[in-house]
Amino acid sequence: MSEVLPRFWDWRFPTFRKCREAYVAAKTKRREQRWQTIVSIAGLPPLATETIGKVVRRSRLWRGERSDVAQELIAHFQDGLESETSPEELVQKFGDARIATKLIRRAKIRCRPMWWQAWWWVSRTLAALIGIYLLMAVWQAFARPSVKTDYLALHNAPIIATPEQDRAWPLYREALVEMNWMELPKWFYEINPKKIQPSEQDWPAFAEWLRANRHAVDLIRTGSRRRVIGLAHHENMTDYSPADRAALEYLTPGALSEIAPFPPNAHDRSGLFDTNLADIHQMPLLTRILLLDYLYQVKQQQGAAALDALQAMLGLSRQCDHGSFIQASSIAFEIQTEALQAFERTLADQPTLWTDRQLTDFAHTLAANEFHPNRWLQGERYKFEDILQRIYNDDGQGDGRITPAGLEFLQKLAGPGLNGIVFGKTPGERLMHKPNLRPFMNAAILPRVNMLVASRKEMLAMYDRLLKDAERQFALPFRVHAEENGWLGEHPENNQFPYERYLVAYRFFPGNLSTRSHMELTAARKDAALLGIALELYRREHGDWPKALADLTPRWLPTLPIDRINNRPLEYKILDGHPTVYGWGYDGDDDGGRLPNLCDGRSDYYMRLIRNHPAGYLWNEGDDGDWIIWTTAPPSPQEEPKPVEE
Repeated sequence: MSEVLPRFWDWRFPTFRKCREAYVAAKTKRREQRWQTIVSIAGLPPLATETIGKVVRRSRLWRGERSDVAQELIAHFQDGLESETSPEELVQKFGDARIATKLIRRAKIRCRPMWWQAWWWVSRTLAALIGIYLLMAVWQAFARPSVKTDYLALHNAPIIATPEQDRAWPLYREALVEMNWMELPKWFYEINPKKIQPSEQDWPAFAEWLRANRHAVDLIRTGSRRRVIGLAHHENMTDYSPADRAALEYLTPGALSEIAPFPPNAHDRSGLFDTNLADIHQMPLLTRILLLDYLYQVKQQQGAAALDALQAMLGLSRQCDHGSFIQASSIAFEIQTEALQAFERTLADQPTLWTDRQLTDFAHTLAANEFHPNRWLQGERYKFEDILQRIYNDDGQGDGRITPAGLEFLQKLAGPGLNGIVFGKTPGERLMHKPNLRPFMNAAILPRVNMLVASRKEMLAMYDRLLKDAERQFALPFRVHAEENGWLGEHPENNQFPYERYLVAYRFFPGNLSTRSHMELTAARKDAALLGIALELYRREHGDWPKALADLTPRWLPTLPIDRINNRPLEYKILDGHPTVYGWGYDGDDDGGRLPNLCDGRSDYYMRLIRNHPAGYLWNEGDDGDWIIWTTAPPSPQEEPKPVEE
């Protein structure tokens, strides 16, 4: 039957017959070309046949190459036998079979085609690289962070060394506990920050609350006159004393530890990077209490007591600025801005509340309240060094590579982004949701991460470069600063250095443009207050407003403030009987002291520009106006500007 079926197909389909015959012929030829067949039919003596078999078997060549080698060796031995040489003598002259095999194999491999030569070298190179990579993975898997410096202790050292009489925290703590700060009235948090006035129905309860808590308010005022807050910081709330926790209990551990905590083996002591600035976070609450006291004193026409409340707020701002961190400085900006906003409105609406002497003394106090960016820049550097020593190991020369514990931290910090650098976006996202596989995957990707991400020394050098650039930009006019390319971490795609390589430096470097914006807003409020005081004192002495701002110097102002947006002199006009000091704003031209189509005037315009148009590239049609620094004209509500397409 097996013979009938092929014959049937041969008769039915001639093409099938031809293919079958070709296949059978090729199979027969291959069988005939096997080196074993070739050697067996050569008719050589057993000793020669055995020698040829050893050489061919050990050559590990392709089938055709082994057949060729067998034929060449058969021809060699046949020639020797024809010359009447004995098989033993031929084998002896042939030499060591192992050496002959190596030489023959090497010669045959050289004759192989170029594509195979390229494949051979590429495969060996890849195998070597994979082996080196695996060795690096094993070696780096045992690396551990070297936490040698307790930066938190260094940070707390000057605080602990501060004499008790210079610390404000004991007074603040007593005041917070005494007023039962965790159960403050509802209206306490509902005061409109724009109007800065409690509603009329809340005034009786508001006044009663202040009278009942007068001693606590006085404690806050007394504490604001001390040099520093004076509370040593800790990583966890449980590390604070019970007395301190009574005034801080609601605060959670450091925000950074909540986002991406280090594994237990990453550090064995508290870290500055994870410091809980619990006392700094209580400063806005104390500021609100002092602001309420200020409003109460203004309502009672007690000018001296109102100025004391303002000076206490400035004291809180000064104490926060000593915190050596950008977070503390930002709160300091907010406190001073809120205090000066309240003073600005009161001076414009009730200029007779204060005497000349009181206004002059307050101007001197305000002028001396300066912010120093270099302080918090240095504090942030210490925090960054603490982070580095918990991510990298230390080779003893100030350099090191990322450790498994540091990689775990970076993965939680960057999310799928860091894994996407290594695997691509989709596998990186999947890895974040498979914690069981993460330790094994981390061991596999750690060498590559160390190749992509800068070393410890390079990362610190980049951070120092960013700090130096920030110091340079803080000395520039604000508009020039905002329009510069490379905003140091806020827009990393504009930087000349790859974001992925310096991920740690960019991620932990504070956005200096936003900090500069808040600092400039605070400086704008300060300029407004000093100008308002100088204008009021001039009017009291001369009976009218000055003709030009130059008339205020040098008696009431040592120097005149400048337009902080355009870095040029301020404009001054009398509009409807009200003095108006203004800058040109972001449209860059003089609109005669006309406000843009915004909801309010004065320095509120400056804050809106900072938030909405940090680089000044785009603005709404409502922004076609000037930035009002100071005016006694009452604010009038305006319609919100209509958006304009880019």
